[in-house]
Amino acid sequence: MFVGRRLFLRLSAMATLVAAATPSMLAGTSGNRYSNRRLGLSLTKPEGWRFLSVVDFNAAADRQLVHIDDPEVLDILRAPEAVPFLAVTKYAAGYDDLNPCFTCWDEPIEPAWGDARACHVEALDGWTRLLSEVDVATEPTPFTMTCGTAATFSAWSFRFDHDSGRSWPVRVRTLLVHRGARMQTFHFMDGVTQGADASDELKRVAASLAYEA
Repeated sequence: MFVGRRLFLRLSAMATLVAAATPSMLAGTSGNRYSNRRLGLSLTKPEGWRFLSVVDFNAAADRQLVHIDDPEVLDILRAPEAVPFLAVTKYAAGYDDLNPCFTCWDEPIEPAWGDARACHVEALDGWTRLLSEVDVATEPTPFTMTCGTAATFSAWSFRFDHDSGRSWPVRVRTLLVHRGARMQTFHFMDGVTQGADASDELKRVAASLAYEA
């Protein structure tokens, strides 16, 4: 459950990227291509999408209506290292609606977490317990990325409740990759309404994701 809690908190960056994110001057970008030499990976964002700076997760979480009475979870939420290494949105930060995005995370793997699928299953269980109206369309499944890297994939949805009183149905496609002693998690998120549907663009991002041999 601990893994699920940690990964759940990362989703506080979802719709709140609308209000909490600011444009970034990220190293390792060339046009639409992002490269991370430390992790040995690269990907291409869709034309017109925005590379964003690290989101202030405390401020972002404050915009999401969740009821968490758990000091452990709150400590994780406030931890300065609880941030993605990359966040990209379709619209500018001030966009006043659900903003399709993808976020990328990196963390060390704890020995007790098990293999990639076991970790993915536990994380999805955590999201199901802590988010509203979670519906799992595809349980964590072994998946081979376009670049040949082994991963696990899940498809699911939840309702994002905003403190403005608005809410959005959010679709999530998650890829989880184990590489050595580290794990990368990629969330591709959009909605079903006009302007929020970015399925084709997010599929192209996932297909562009490549790891060095």
